[in-house]
Amino acid sequence: MAAVPGRFVVFLNHRGPDVKGGFASHLHQALQEAGCRPFLDKPALEKGQHGQKNIYEALRCASVHVAIFSEHYAASVYCLDELCAMLESKKLIIPVFYDVSPSVLRCVARDGPYTKAFLKNHRRRSASKVKKWKRALRTAADLNGFKLDDYNGDEAQLKTAIVSRVRDHLHASQLSLVAPYQVGLEETSKELIETLNQMEKDVGVLSLVGMGGIGKTTLAKEIYCRFQKDDTFEKKSFLMDVSKSAILDLQKQLANDLFKKDVKSMEDFHKCFNGIMDCKVLIVMDDVDQKGQFDELILDINKLGPGSRVIITSRDSNVVNNIMKKGNCKYSRHEMALLSTTNSRHLFNWHAFHSPDAIDGFQDLAEKVADACCGLPLALEVIGCFLFDKREECDLESTWPQTVKTLSEEKSILDKLKISYDGLSSEASKLMFLDIACFMIGQREDIAMQIFEACKSDYKGPAPSFSSLKDKCLVKLDEDRRIVMHDCLRDMGRQVVMKEKGTPSHLWNPEMVQRVLQNKEGTNQVRGLSTFGIGYDGIGVTDVAENYRGMSRLHFLLLDGDNVKGDFSDWSRELSWLQWINSDLTALPSKLHLRNLAVLNLTSNKKLMQIWPNDHEITFKDLRTLILSNCIALKELPKDIGKLLRLNELNSTFCSSLKALPDSIVDLSQLKTFQLGGCHKLMNLPMQFGKLQSLVKLDLSRCSQLGCLPDSIVDLSQLKTFRLGGCEKLTNLPMEFGKLQSLVEFDLSNCYQLGCLPDSIVDLSQLKTFLLGGCHKLTNLPMEFGKLQSLVEFDLSRCSQLGCLHDSIVDLSQLQTFRLGGCDKLTNLPMEFGKLHSLVKLDLFACSQLECLPDSIVDLSQLETFLLGGCHKLMNLPMEFGKLQSLNLVKLDLSDCSQLGCLPDSIVDLSQLKTFQLGGCEKLTNLPMEFGKLHSLVDLDLFYLLIDPHHGLYDSISVHEVCTLNIKQTYYLLEFFTTHILVYKKDRVTL
Repeated sequence: MAAVPGRFVVFLNHRGPDVKGGFASHLHQALQEAGCRPFLDKPALEKGQHGQKNIYEALRCASVHVAIFSEHYAASVYCLDELCAMLESKKLIIPVFYDVSPSVLRCVARDGPYTKAFLKNHRRRSASKVKKWKRALRTAADLNGFKLDDYNGDEAQLKTAIVSRVRDHLHASQLSLVAPYQVGLEETSKELIETLNQMEKDVGVLSLVGMGGIGKTTLAKEIYCRFQKDDTFEKKSFLMDVSKSAILDLQKQLANDLFKKDVKSMEDFHKCFNGIMDCKVLIVMDDVDQKGQFDELILDINKLGPGSRVIITSRDSNVVNNIMKKGNCKYSRHEMALLSTTNSRHLFNWHAFHSPDAIDGFQDLAEKVADACCGLPLALEVIGCFLFDKREECDLESTWPQTVKTLSEEKSILDKLKISYDGLSSEASKLMFLDIACFMIGQREDIAMQIFEACKSDYKGPAPSFSSLKDKCLVKLDEDRRIVMHDCLRDMGRQVVMKEKGTPSHLWNPEMVQRVLQNKEGTNQVRGLSTFGIGYDGIGVTDVAENYRGMSRLHFLLLDGDNVKGDFSDWSRELSWLQWINSDLTALPSKLHLRNLAVLNLTSNKKLMQIWPNDHEITFKDLRTLILSNCIALKELPKDIGKLLRLNELNSTFCSSLKALPDSIVDLSQLKTFQLGGCHKLMNLPMQFGKLQSLVKLDLSRCSQLGCLPDSIVDLSQLKTFRLGGCEKLTNLPMEFGKLQSLVEFDLSNCYQLGCLPDSIVDLSQLKTFLLGGCHKLTNLPMEFGKLQSLVEFDLSRCSQLGCLHDSIVDLSQLQTFRLGGCDKLTNLPMEFGKLHSLVKLDLFACSQLECLPDSIVDLSQLETFLLGGCHKLMNLPMEFGKLQSLNLVKLDLSDCSQLGCLPDSIVDLSQLKTFQLGGCEKLTNLPMEFGKLHSLVDLDLFYLLIDPHHGLYDSISVHEVCTLNIKQTYYLLEFFTTHILVYKKDRVTL
């Protein structure tokens, strides 16, 4: 079998003798378990493959490169060549300094382990080659990476940190990773971007129109991602699957993306939309199938800021035509074309062989298969993935020719796609595909697995079947690990069901469901039924229990707003998933037999008083997930709930009448996730709550009556996420809280009565996120707070009584985000604050008593955003502030620093600065003469400044690419810029 390096996402660059048998192998396994698809040469290469060739192919295809620098790394020519190739790729490189320091890489010319390697092993190499290697090592030494020493030699902690960094990057790159093989995309996207640019200051609308599976969404994402890399647009939003989403949900996303506002209703959105007119925005609306969807999201296209762009994808040209009649805008329509023969073959080969070329012996057949897919990207992907592992001699003689024959005979896209379904190796995989196509798109992967595991007669073990569907590209997982399936594949699966003899096995179509129930046509062939979408007044066919008789093998039942009454004794005893939401249900019917149930969802049953009567024996002891969210009348959980010994997840969020938990809750020995957020009347937890030894996530946020935690809570040894934000009456934490050694995320924001933290909190060695914003009574932190060496995000904003930070805070070597905004009593920062070398964002906004910054602040070498607005007593900045030019500083906010009298001349050296806010600095009368050196600046706010333009400011800033200039009420400058406005050639000046 030929090599398949393209399936790898992470490339591990390492010297085998140093780390392969230990750390590299463990990291490889951890990345695999995290779903990051790592490449480690020995386990990844199959027998008979050409090692070095495939290693470089894997390096080229990977999105993330991890370089493990060990003692003898530099002795390997292969390691050094790979490092050079990684740097040339411009992709993310994560250096890991395993048993060497970065200084060893920088000082190859001096005495050290790498010096010896170069002298001993590389004397015969060309001078240019050696110079290139040394330059690569120096570059890698300056990258933000991980040092084993920072984890006290603990490889497990180091491994976890690396995996987290990789996953964060892949999550952030989600859109750009959607099309791993971008055949034909680059040229088309560049042409369309040029079309958008030619619309200049007008509001522009671009529509991408074409059939399903032709690549509209992929092209839209490619254009969006290209704009993500620059500052053409101030704000951006990508709205996925518009046709399948609730309008209010889309409005909420749009308001959050563009305004960072949380809207609760359509009325709120309408008010919010008026603020869009000052912004140059990019909005992508994917899969629009009705004009009304556009109208509800873009309320008035004429109110979009100058230069704004809207991109629409749709299958319906009439919808697009109607949209393009709106407003005084420029429009462009792009009809999606099928791929050319050459591009079709390349794309197919990438999916079938992970190479632009077919392997020996398959070239002719590969061309025939690709040509038979008629240039449709989805078909090329699905058929390519189907044939990926079919490379034996027998496949060459039968499977491939048969695929060519079938593709040539089938005319419709659905029939072509069905080849992949027919080719699934097991009936279980076929059945799972139909289950997902009809009922489980959008479902979380873990919940779907629980449901499938309960279908014991159909799935002996669902994991292999699900893996097979993913490998064949029939299903995918999004960033939240929810199941995704292309509409065409969904329609193909549902078409398979509709062609079944008799009553279909999967009933999802409202008309079909209504007919089956009304005529009592349900048989033991029916596997799943959903009443979603059935509308009626009064009592309908879905409300009569007897109508569900006869479906003795029903596994999935999804009831939406159905007030079913009657005799439940004959309902299926095979139910593994019951979703009964938005009804008048007061309790589960006593005669309902649920012995096989794995997932029970009773969300938003506003009259639910109890799940089952206290005198009723539990029949569904294999239950894995119980969802009770928004059951506002539920006052208590069953006293014997502890008998659900296999329960993994219990969600009782916003059960606003719930006052207490039964003592038996602590017997749920397998419970991993417990969500109680928004249970406003919950006052305490059981004393033995710590017995929940499997708990990984506990959410008690907004439990506003919760006054204390039981001491036993520190025994939750597996707990990783703990949310207590908004627990307004919580006054303290248990003294031994530091025993929660697995804790990674801890939220105490807006715990208004919390006065102090226990000293043991510094023992939370795994803690990465610590949120304390809005803890108004918090006066100080433990002296040894700097021991929290894993901390990445720390929020102390609005801690209005916090007067100082202990010097140990500078030991938080991994800290990237530090929020101190609104700390009214904070007067200074530790002198060695600059030791926080990993800091990316520092928020000191509205620290009204802050008088000065330590000189060391200029050593924050990774800082990108620095917010100092509203620091009314800040009088000056360090003289060497411009040293931040070696950083990545892109945003500096000094607005309303009313005592700031001048800026240091060095500030003009901030070569990466894009946003500079100086509005309201009343005492600032001039700017440095060479202000124009800020060549990256795109947003400059000089609101309400007393600046005299004749000292040269105008001459210096008129030449560079400022896009937004606010000089409203800026005395002297106002008249000057009005006079010269024709010379000033950028988009907007606010006068």
